[in-house]
Amino acid sequence: MTNIKDGRVVHFFNTNIVYYPGKNSRNMSSSLNITNESLQCCRRGNLRTGTPTGKEVTLAGRQAYFAAAANGKPVGALLYITDAFGWDVSNARLLADTYAADGDLDVYILNVLDKDAVPPGAFTHPDLKFDMAAWAGKIISLRPEHENAYIEAVKELRSKYSKVAASGYCWGGYYSIRLAQHDDLIDTAIASHPSLVAVPGDIEPIKKPVFFVCAETDQQFGEEKREEAKEVLAKKPETGSFFKLYPGTQHGFTTRPDPEGVTASHEAKDATVTWILKHFGVTN
Repeated sequence: MTNIKDGRVVHFFNTNIVYYPGKNSRNMSSSLNITNESLQCCRRGNLRTGTPTGKEVTLAGRQAYFAAAANGKPVGALLYITDAFGWDVSNARLLADTYAADGDLDVYILNVLDKDAVPPGAFTHPDLKFDMAAWAGKIISLRPEHENAYIEAVKELRSKYSKVAASGYCWGGYYSIRLAQHDDLIDTAIASHPSLVAVPGDIEPIKKPVFFVCAETDQQFGEEKREEAKEVLAKKPETGSFFKLYPGTQHGFTTRPDPEGVTASHEAKDATVTWILKHFGVTN
């Protein structure tokens, strides 16, 4: 159980996050290896407090969290693909609520990781031993199954909505990129500080516009990998993809920011909504 009195509360998207001082090391290397060291950024972060306003539904035969467009007239659907902590962590659900309210979007979070999700205690208590490298190895072996689940979810959304976007975070960024490799699944994708992404292998097949939300300090999608991805997509201007770097931020800042990253988190949220609406053909 998280002991909030051990942390300090910081306002974040109309709710609060609990920050545990001294437990978020900034000592990151540029290694791209799948090791516990290189994956520590994927378990670092802060817990949001608040009460999600959506409900649990079924999407493509799986559990899903659903946040309805605030005005009841959605301009389209957003498939929110979570980070390693899965579909039922408050951070994901509260951010989905925000997208629904700010973008007039119907937002869905599919339960794909299920019992394979990293336990929330791994980031509320970073001293807790958790083998991220072993976790990543298992998750990579399950990629075909997980990708198919997201494809089936998008197909179902396509039967109900004329416009569909996918927004992936950390582990989920890989899948939003993969969905953007198809001609007829989504209209656009967002990949926020994606992890376990191969460059150029996962980047070259992109066909749809992808908005890359990039952290300045990121062991998984650092400067070298980011610049290589930029070069690949510069040769494919027809995709209309775009990279935005948020100075002073760390991997995970859009969903699990430290106090210094809260402002950038708000900015990234606004930029994501603007990007989606632009590619849905909605003018403000």
